[in-house]
Amino acid sequence: MGWSIGFLGGLVSLGASLAYISWAEGRGQGAAEFVPVSMLITAGLFALSALPTFLILRERAVPQPHRAGRGVVRSPWRGSATPCIMRAATATWRASCCA
Repeated sequence: MGWSIGFLGGLVSLGASLAYISWAEGRGQGAAEFVPVSMLITAGLFALSALPTFLILRERAVPQPHRAGRGVVRSPWRGSATPCIMRAATATWRASCCA
């Protein structure tokens, strides 16, 4: 159901943009004038369709207490290989671009 509604929303956005572009070309406007407006039409329709999500759905997650003595940013990375991978990737990048 969700995919079909999103697909229909994309078609509505495409149709509204195409209608505006056809109208703008008929009045002699160039692409530099009607492309930004068609992007605004798409952004407006996207915001309008996303609005019910923000108004109806509520956050169900329960906040987790922070463990004392650990940094807020650093504590999730303890015990994982991610810092080592990031250091290796940074070293490789520096060696390749600065050599």
